[in-house]
Amino acid sequence: MKPTDVLRHVLDGLAYQELDAMPVEFHCACNRDRAARAVLALGRSELEDMISKGEHADVYCHFCGEHYHFEPNELSDLLG
Repeated sequence: MKPTDVLRHVLDGLAYQELDAMPVEFHCACNRDRAARAVLALGRSELEDMISKGEHADVYCHFCGEHYHFEPNELSDLLG
């Protein structure tokens, strides 16, 4: 069904006026910087523990499916 068909079905019996129509698009605002801020939210002690164990951090965006991988040296850089 087109969006206007859905409106007709849902609003059946009600008077309405379509004021405007515009294209819909999928857009995710995630990026590596935002993923890095999410990793930083783990806290300094957790990140230092991960670095000392040689562990990496992965961030997965459930909205668009993008995957961000941070190696221990990158985690260290994030801590400054």
